Amino acid sequence: MKQTQADKFINNEDGGGTVFSVFVFMCLCVILGIMVDATNAWRNSTFLASAADMGSHAGAVVLANDGSEEEALEAARAQVRRNISTQFYGDTVGQEGDVFLLSFDPDTRTLSTTGPRNAVAVRTNRLAERSNGVGTFLLNFAGVLSWDVREVSVTAYEVSAECRGTDGIFSESRIRASSQNRFGTGYCVHSNDQVWLPQQNEFAEGTLVSMPDLADCENKCSHDANPGISATEANMIFPDFGDYIQAAYDSFNGDGLDDPDKAAFFAGRTLGDLTALRDAGILGEFEPANVGDLIELTHAEFHALERLPAGLVYRVQCAAGGNGPSTQLSFSGSVGQMRDAALLTNCSLYFEDGTEVEGGLIVTLRNSNNASVRSDENVTVGDSVEGSCSSSDRTTIMSMSGVSVPAKFAASNVTMIVDDTVDVASSSSSGDTSYGLTIYATERVDIASQHTFISCGEVDEVLVPRGKLIRHVATN
Repeated sequence: MKQTQADKFINNEDGGGTVFSVFVFMCLCVILGIMVDATNAWRNSTFLASAADMGSHAGAVVLANDGSEEEALEAARAQVRRNISTQFYGDTVGQEGDVFLLSFDPDTRTLSTTGPRNAVAVRTNRLAERSNGVGTFLLNFAGVLSWDVREVSVTAYEVSAECRGTDGIFSESRIRASSQNRFGTGYCVHSNDQVWLPQQNEFAEGTLVSMPDLADCENKCSHDANPGISATEANMIFPDFGDYIQAAYDSFNGDGLDDPDKAAFFAGRTLGDLTALRDAGILGEFEPANVGDLIELTHAEFHALERLPAGLVYRVQCAAGGNGPSTQLSFSGSVGQMRDAALLTNCSLYFEDGTEVEGGLIVTLRNSNNASVRSDENVTVGDSVEGSCSSSDRTTIMSMSGVSVPAKFAASNVTMIVDDTVDVASSSSSGDTSYGLTIYATERVDIASQHTFISCGEVDEVLVPRGKLIRHVATN
């Protein structure tokens, strides 16, 4: 049968390869589009997640520093916009519901919309409906013009979190604990820089080591290196320790109990025997004195008193410069015995053998390149009965300059707040046990080997700069 022109056209296979090639090309475009455009969407989601983390963290820091809710929300938005350009990516947090506050319960580890607002949530968005979706390239051929990408981060602050007691070592800078130290249940070690634990430090269940980046711990935050260790990533917000020490000095620097911190410190404390002050002419024979009153002492008068009568605040001024004897207060078995009293000074402090300071507050504003607080070995600071953890016997020492003391000085119920470095020397071969030792420091803290740190638990303590842990609690 003779083929018609129509039959010839239908049976003609010329150009079939071209059609097949176009089909294959379209399939490859879809496959490559999924690979390339999906990778681009993943890359953008990483940017959004990072920006959300930084934004929620910035907002939580404002809340932890007692900023208003509005200031926290604005800080979170501003931090996101600093990290994701609105010019190129659109406003990723441009709507009211993108940044909001929540309540985080540290006990149940849950978030809710009721309760104290201590968490900041940030949603970063690149959405087609907002005209800032993540544009596609090859998937355009398949009619997919953009991807929707959204990331969520929540950061909360907790008052001391797992570290609910007052027992721990806290520093804005590095903390280093040499080997063969032991940390009991409830004890915390936190640095806003790095915690360095060489090896063979032992941690009981319920202890916590924290720092912003566990990578800085290298391989030492492991049970093989330091048995029992529990470590986590966290930042902690502290007040400025220099300002805190100055504020404490100012609170106690006057007569009466109008200041709430001063009133809390002297609550339950009574006035001691004032005979020594009257005999020395420091207080007139009939001059009245009340709990919390301020007594001015010269350098010589301080060293002439075996005991500072309880219930009073004493102020001693030294020459501002130099390092001689006239710039130092020396405590011993026959000078400067203290119980239930406060001492304000700008002198350096030296605690000799036989010193007894119990239930006291000592604040020194001395600024020095050298340690302003030093000690001999056999010194009793805090509880006279080791391990009793009495709230009334707890002693607080605040110093604008460094502290360098032997092991036994910090053995029992002592809080040190230092706007500088702290060095606690190595213990004896038999080891020493510190009950309720708390250290807050701006600079490095070095703890030498063979110490045992035991928590006193929930001690009712005045003048404690409680830290607030900042941590991510939810991320999508």
